[in-house]
Amino acid sequence: MLFLGPPGVGKTRLSIALGLKACEKRKRVLFTYANELIEQLMAAKVNGLLPLMALAIEQRKKWELRVITKGVKIKWERGAIFNGN
Repeated sequence: MLFLGPPGVGKTRLSIALGLKACEKRKRVLFTYANELIEQLMAAKVNGLLPLMALAIEQRKKWELRVITKGVKIKWERGAIFNGN
């Protein structure tokens, strides 16, 4: 699921609530912030480890639900991770 909308309408609150409900039902849930995931990808690219990072993400299929929230505002350079910039 992807929640889109203007600031302050409860997207993060709703996604966390759904994640907690899934936990109550004994589902495996990963909670993370988008900026942390992006920082990990950018560090992997800088260090030439992006293929290994992609493999690690692929191996995380054990999670039945991933809750990725914005958390904090980040400066995003369009395509900086994947287009070689």
